[in-house]
Amino acid sequence: DQVVDITTKLFAALMKTEDPTGEALRYAVEPPLEIAERAHLLHSELDEVIGSCPPRFRSDAIAAGALAAAARAGAAATAALNLERLSDPKLRSAYEHRLKRLQSSVAR
Repeated sequence: DQVVDITTKLFAALMKTEDPTGEALRYAVEPPLEIAERAHLLHSELDEVIGSCPPRFRSDAIAAGALAAAARAGAAATAALNLERLSDPKLRSAYEHRLKRLQSSVAR
């Protein structure tokens, strides 16, 4: 997939330099942020499944929910770390808003 190739190359460039390009930083923030958002949605859906699934499957649903929560936390932390280096104020603000919205949803 071409997007994966571009993202991989930009991430590799990010890791090799003290002063990465804005594009490399954008690709270091956007994918993990999107992963965190999708993992949050999955975790929410699994919470519903846990309450309605047969007892014999409940432990599987709980384990899946824990994995989704871990994916959300790790991806959000990666996005936040890379966001600190992003200099474009408009883009940074948009990403910060998405992270804050995600964090407030987790707190509920």
